[in-house]
Amino acid sequence: MALDTTLRLLSKASGLTVVDIATAIPRAGVSTVNAWLRGEKLPGKDQVDALARTFGVPAGALLSELASTLDPARTKG
Repeated sequence: MALDTTLRLLSKASGLTVVDIATAIPRAGVSTVNAWLRGEKLPGKDQVDALARTFGVPAGALLSELASTLDPARTKG
């Protein structure tokens, strides 16, 4: 499941509004959270950690779809 879909489902299940989420996440305003929910932007690592805490889920659960889309050839260091 894509991150934006996961975030929308979690926000609905938890009853949190966009404003609630934005308040809980460092350096994230309402417009940024809306962009995440629409799939237009991705949160940074600290923001993913804060999202996971906010929703009470492991950060890996939020990132599983994102990780599956990475091209290993582009991420070799």
